[in-house]
Amino acid sequence: MPCKAPAGSESFSASLTPSGRRQTIAAAILTKLLTTGQAADNRKLSDVWQRIYAVTAYYVGVADDLSFTDYAEALAKVIGKDLDAAKLLDDDKFFAAKVELAKLRGPAIYSGTGNVTVTDLAALAGKPSPEVLAKVLDVTMGLRVMGQRFVPDSYAMGKMVFPTVNAPTGGGLPWSLGDVGTGPRRAFPRSLDVMSVFGSDKAGELLKNIGDTAYTGYEEAAGELRGEFDKLSALDWNRNLYWSWIWSLKGLNTPVAKGYPSFMQTGAWQDRQLYATSASWSQLRHDTILYAKQSYTSHTKGMPHIPKDVPGYVEPSAEFYGRLLALNHMTIAGLNQMKVLDETANKRLASLDAIIQRLLDISVKELANKELAKDDYD
Repeated sequence: MPCKAPAGSESFSASLTPSGRRQTIAAAILTKLLTTGQAADNRKLSDVWQRIYAVTAYYVGVADDLSFTDYAEALAKVIGKDLDAAKLLDDDKFFAAKVELAKLRGPAIYSGTGNVTVTDLAALAGKPSPEVLAKVLDVTMGLRVMGQRFVPDSYAMGKMVFPTVNAPTGGGLPWSLGDVGTGPRRAFPRSLDVMSVFGSDKAGELLKNIGDTAYTGYEEAAGELRGEFDKLSALDWNRNLYWSWIWSLKGLNTPVAKGYPSFMQTGAWQDRQLYATSASWSQLRHDTILYAKQSYTSHTKGMPHIPKDVPGYVEPSAEFYGRLLALNHMTIAGLNQMKVLDETANKRLASLDAIIQRLLDISVKELANKELAKDDYD
C-alpha cells in the first residue's frame, strides 16, 4: 500500500492518484485494526503480530518495508491516537498524513513491487544511475503487514544490476546480460557477485575472467559495496541468525596466513572454499525464501530494443511429425469417445495438433528447398 507515488507511475512524482489515496486510507484502516483489535482468544492483535515478528526477526532480520507500527506513529500525529481513518477523507488531513508518512524510512531493496519503469535518460543511454535506483525505491515505499526482511545479499545484488550497473563495455554475451526493455544491460546478479563484495578475491577474479564485470559502473558499485561491508563490526554481522550464517561463510573465503599447511595456500584450495560457501549460501537463500526480501532488476520504458531477426530452422523429420500428428489425432478421438476430456484438455490437444501440423508443413517445404515465409520463421 504505497504512501507516495502510485505503483507503476511513469514518473517519480510524489502525488497520489485516487487509487493511491484509497490504498493509503485502507492502510490506515488496517493499522487501526492491528493496533486496537483482538484475536479470537482475546489477545491483542498487536501482541500476536509482535510475537511472530520477533521470532522471525531473530532468524532473518527486520522488515525492509514499513510496518503498521510505523504507520500508527506517523498517522497519530495527524488524526489522533484513535487512528480514525475517516478523518483522512478531509483533503487537508490527508495531505498532512502524506507528509508525515513521507518522512518515514524508505526500503533499501527493490523487490519488484509496483511494476516501476525507469525513464531516466542517463540510465537509458547506458550510464550508471544510482540516483535512479533511489527513486525506484522511493516509489515502492509503503505498508506491509508482515514485510520481507532486509538481508545483505539481496541489498548487494540489487546494486550490481541495472540501473546502478549499466551497459556492457566488452564483447561477448556474459551470463548476467539481459534486455531490460530498451537494450542489453546487466540484468542478472550472480552468486560470485555476492561472494566478491563479501570479501572473496577469488570470486572477483573469476568474474573478471569470464567477462561479467565488463559493464559501466560495475567496479564502482562493487567497490562501494565492499567498503560498506568492510566497515561492519563482528557485532553488526551477528545481529541475527541470517547475518551470522554469512559471517561464518566469510571466514572460509578469507585467505589463510603464513604458517598454514601449503595446500591451503593454493588457488585450488581457494576454489574449493568458494564452492563450499556458494553452496551453503544457496541453501540459506532457499531456507529463507518466504522471509528474506528478494532483489529484482528495474526495467525501462522508452524506445524498445528490437533484436536482429535470426532465421530459424526446423529439423526436417517429416515422417516423425506425420506419425506424431496421427498419434495426437488418435488421442483426441479415443479419449473423447470415452468422454474423459474436458474443455481445457481438448483445447490443449488442439493447440498441440496445430503446432505439429506446422512443423510438418515447414519440414516438407525445407525438404523441397522452398523458401519459408516470414510467419514460418516467426
